[in-house]
This record gives sequence, structure tokens and C-alpha cells, in this order.
Amino acid sequence: MSKVIDETGNVYGRLTVINAKRDENGQLRWLCKCTCGRDVLVRGNSLRTGNTKSCGVCTRRESAAARREHAVGEEYEYAAWRRMLFRCSAAHEHADRYTDRGIKVCDAWRGHGGFHRFLADVGPAPGKGYELDRVDNNGNYEPGNVRWATRQQQMRNTSANVKITAFNETHTVAEWSELLQLNPSTVYSRVARGEQGELALRQVGDHRE
Repeated sequence: MSKVIDETGNVYGRLTVINAKRDENGQLRWLCKCTCGRDVLVRGNSLRTGNTKSCGVCTRRESAAARREHAVGEEYEYAAWRRMLFRCSAAHEHADRYTDRGIKVCDAWRGHGGFHRFLADVGPAPGKGYELDRVDNNGNYEPGNVRWATRQQQMRNTSANVKITAFNETHTVAEWSELLQLNPSTVYSRVARGEQGELALRQVGDHRE
């Protein structure tokens, strides 16, 4: 039998562990106090993996309030805001690109009123086809580091932060693309699938393409 990990006093998200307790089926659970004041029984593994961070009631109410707070005509921006929040959650399929790297959404853009504060800082999208883009890809989603950008602009921003060493020189994807007259999106796509050096900088039409 595996040793029980004592979670007493630990804090996971909005939950503070009070003590161990058996549920109605006799299974060991941890009694936690949520910041909203509610008590909830949670499995230890769910706490440690981050699957449970609150009682659930308060977050559902906040989500419902957030859905109500956006005005007609702001649906596009609201959907982008929601995707941003989910992108920086442990449940996102690419958490290794965001939460695991410490990238998060600033507190001001979360919770009740978060959408309107976000919209005031970033402004409305210039049109359809624009998505949220971080100016510094290693920075957080916060005022001054988020803008609306097209997919092409996002790719260009990413390519400016990825370096390739080839022909005894090291440049960013954007710089190599300008030097060799290559499409930066093509080069970055090659790098994303693991190609490096001269292989990533081959001309379109090369037999290895």
C-alpha cells in the first residue's frame, strides 16, 4: 500500500487543505476550504495534479457573470479573451508552451470585470482574422505585451525569436528569411517540425522539400 501524503495546510489554487476525511464510501479524501468560504472533499491526486483548484461553485458563477458582462458587438473580443484564459490553464493541451513556462494572464484581466479591463487595455480587434499576440513571446498576457495581430504577423513575431545556426553564422528566422529571400512562415514551420541548420533554410523546390 502506498504511503499517504499528508496535505494538511497545503494550498492549491483557491483551496486550503484542512484535514483528512473519509467520504461516504470510506475513501480517503482531503477536506478543503475554498476562498469563497465553501468546504469541499477532494482526492489528493486531484490537488497535486492541479485538476481541482476550487470548490467549483465560485468559478462557475464567475464564468457566468463574465459571459453576461460583455456587450452585443463584443462577441469576437470576448471569445478571444476566453481562449486566452484557457490557453494559460493547466487543462490546455499545450500547457508545456504556456503554464509550464510560467506564462500567465495578469490578475487584472481575470475574474469579474476582467473582460472589460482587458478590452480597455488592448482595444477592440481591427477586424475578423485578428488574434491576440504577445509582443514578447516569453512574457505574460498583460498590458503592454498583448496586441491584435494577423496569423502572418504572429508568425513574423515568432520567427524573430527563433535562431538558426547555418553556414557558420547565427541569425533569427526573420533575418535568415530576409538574407535568403525565403518566406519566414515556411522556415519557421520547418523548425517547428525539428529541421535545423541548412536543411531549414533550403530553397523552395529543393528535392528535399
